[in-house]
Amino acid sequence: QIADLLSTREVFKVGSLDGGSEQDDDSASAYDIDRVKMDRAIEYEVPIEDKVVLETALQKLKDLEQTVVYEFYYKSLNQTEIAKSLGISCNYVSHILRNSTKKLKKLMVSDELKESQKEVGHLRKRMEEQAQFIEENTVVDSQTRLYNRRYFDARLEEELSRGSRYQNPLAVMLVKLDGHEHMARAYGTLRAEETIRTAASLIRSTVRRVDIVTRYGPTTFALILPHTGGQITVVADRLGKALSEWASAEKLEEGRAPVTIRFAQAHFPGDVEDGRVLAATAMSRLEGEPAEVVGKAA
Repeated sequence: QIADLLSTREVFKVGSLDGGSEQDDDSASAYDIDRVKMDRAIEYEVPIEDKVVLETALQKLKDLEQTVVYEFYYKSLNQTEIAKSLGISCNYVSHILRNSTKKLKKLMVSDELKESQKEVGHLRKRMEEQAQFIEENTVVDSQTRLYNRRYFDARLEEELSRGSRYQNPLAVMLVKLDGHEHMARAYGTLRAEETIRTAASLIRSTVRRVDIVTRYGPTTFALILPHTGGQITVVADRLGKALSEWASAEKLEEGRAPVTIRFAQAHFPGDVEDGRVLAATAMSRLEGEPAEVVGKAA
C-alpha cells in the first residue's frame, strides 16, 4: 500500500464521497475518488528507499492524520467507513486526506528525508556487497552440496604440492551430462535439477571417501583422485558402469531431449609431463576429442 501514496498523481488530491462543495485553492484539480481507487488497484514496485522515506514522513503527521491515511491507503477503507469508525463527518475525513497528502509531499522532499533515503541506499549497497562476498567465498554448490569449482582449483593445487613432496600420483576426472540444458526446456527445470542432484549423489557414493568430487560447471563434475595414476581406468570403469545403469533406468538417452554421459581424465606422472595442466588436459580431452562412451576411459 505504500506504493499507493507514492504513485498517485496530483499529489494524492481526493474529494469527498459525499460530493460536498468544500473547496480550497487546489479544488480545480481535485482528484476524483474513483480515479484514486483505480490507481490504488495497480501494483507498483517501490524502491525500499522510497518506502523508508514515506514511513518516516507518515510519523511526522498528527495522530488523527496518521489514522485516516492508514485506514484509507493501507486498510482500503472508504471515507464513509473511516468517518463512522472515528465518529467524524465524511467531509472532515476528506479534508484530512487532502491536507495530509499535501504535508506528505512537502515532507518527502525535505533535506532530512532525503538524507534518510541516502542512508538506506548506502545500507542496501553494503548488504548487497556482503551477500556477493559470501557467495564468492563459499566453497559449496547450493544445488548439489558438492564442492564448487573454486574449491576444486584450490584443492588441486594443494594435492599437486603434496604429491610432488611425497612422489604420490594424482589423477583428475571430468564427467559431463551432454544435452542436459535441452532437458530443462523439454521437461522443465525441476526434472533437470533433480537429474543433476542424482548424478552428483551417485558419483559421490561410487568413488572413495578420499576422492574429492566437485561441481565444475553447470553440467560438469570434476574429481580429484589422490594416489591414483594409471589405475584410473579402474575407477573410470566402475563409475561408468554405475552411471550407465542409472541413465538406462531413467531412460535419459531417450525422448525429446536425450542426455548422454561422457568423461575424460588425466593423471600425473606418466600421462602428462606437468601436473599443473592436469585439469586443462582432461578438459581438452572432454571437449576437443570425440565423446567417450560411458564406462570407457578417455
